Amino acid sequence: MPASIVEPSVREPTPVPDLAAPPATSRVREGRKAPAAGLMGDLRVAALEKRIQDNDWQGIVKDFGNLEEIGRLPPNLGLLAALAHHEASEEGDQAAVEVGVRCVAGILALPESSAIAGVVTRRLFRRNPTRFHERKAPAAHVSLIIILVALVLGGTVGWVLTGGAAQIRALEQRITHPTHR
Repeated sequence: MPASIVEPSVREPTPVPDLAAPPATSRVREGRKAPAAGLMGDLRVAALEKRIQDNDWQGIVKDFGNLEEIGRLPPNLGLLAALAHHEASEEGDQAAVEVGVRCVAGILALPESSAIAGVVTRRLFRRNPTRFHERKAPAAHVSLIIILVALVLGGTVGWVLTGGAAQIRALEQRITHPTHR
């Protein structure tokens, strides 16, 4: 057997890098966190941080503009702005998800058609079902109609169950055939 061919069972395992370890180029001082790459020095981050904390998605949309303007932002800010567009819309914005996929692909240095970028973005932009206590109440006139229908229906059922029809018939007989005392 030639020396250049190695059987598969004899191959040396390839070392897997430790993904949790910081990159060799980053220097982290004790007691301090490493700065987020790409966001340091951008003055928009402080305002964005406050708005996200307050759940002010409409404010973020106003700050960053429409989806076409988001395309000119760095990928990290573009992703946050696309997420704000998605959260600000009632049923989610598919165009914002597409912008988010491009931004995630840019952040992860992947092609836009990457399955990884698509899955990460879909998970990030996924909407959880609205809980019952978080749903909007119906309009006042709808609530009033529901209450009136319930009262009429409940009163009718109660009247029938207590013999209201028999009492009416007895009253009619007294009126039409009065007995003299």
